[in-house]
Amino acid sequence: MPKMKVFARAQFENYKVQPGQIAIKILGPVTIEVFKDTGEVWKARTLPTGGVHKELGGPADYVMRGIAERFENQLTPWEWVDETGSPAPAPGTDVLTHIIGEHRMQAGLKPNVHRTLCGKLVLKGRIVKASAAKCEQCQKALAVVNQNDAREEITQ
Repeated sequence: MPKMKVFARAQFENYKVQPGQIAIKILGPVTIEVFKDTGEVWKARTLPTGGVHKELGGPADYVMRGIAERFENQLTPWEWVDETGSPAPAPGTDVLTHIIGEHRMQAGLKPNVHRTLCGKLVLKGRIVKASAAKCEQCQKALAVVNQNDAREEITQ
């Protein structure tokens, strides 16, 4: 099965023109997408034109910071999405095992992505039985859920 590509997207406004640089003032928000180019090199492009910001390349967080510095305002936070535009986990961030929080159909997620008790979106392979979860936030959230369930049983 081919690996799903993921992208980071955010909206910005008011590009900062550097001395000696020629630029066109763009009215309204600009959507920037950070994508994996080759190997571990990430780059940024403007949507929908696809114009690549060639001066930036490197780790994804470096490219995202570089883009944010080039605009006066960041209108939306960076959001990781897959090829279809659905929310996706950021690459390399789902290294802990998690506990599923919502059924994927109720949350409107793709079949291989789940929302966990700690609120993250993770791939199906990172979901485990509660006793095996290593994510501290998931464990704490599960303890609260279990405590609330016990209170409901007592009051009934």
